[in-house]
Amino acid sequence: MPVTLELRADGHVLVYTFRGRWNVSEVMALFPEEKRYRDNASHIVHALVDVQESRNIPAGLINLRHGPGPGHPRAGYVVFVGAPPMGRPLITAIYRVMRFERFRFFDTAEEAWAFLNRLILTESTTPPLQF
Repeated sequence: MPVTLELRADGHVLVYTFRGRWNVSEVMALFPEEKRYRDNASHIVHALVDVQESRNIPAGLINLRHGPGPGHPRAGYVVFVGAPPMGRPLITAIYRVMRFERFRFFDTAEEAWAFLNRLILTESTTPPLQF
């Protein structure tokens, strides 16, 4: 399967992995599973999008803005690994239209995981708000 979704980091990170040629409908088919993960979480859930082995930028990419991630109450950061330089402005434009600013690009998975691990550590050590 060219697009897979798995939950990692004790439920703190959803990992989308893209391999070879893929299309938007393959990603959208995973949205109900992503929504289920987020709905059942009691903490922020980040996303890591690994496109290092992707071989295309499909038509209709803008339709991915309808996914459950950015608008979900437990949405965290979306980090991209291996996004090609010419694809980054398109991704940035899509998120800006959505008014979603919590996204980052990394060249390696190690850099992305270091960033996410720092976020998760900070979130787990932040005391709850007192009212």
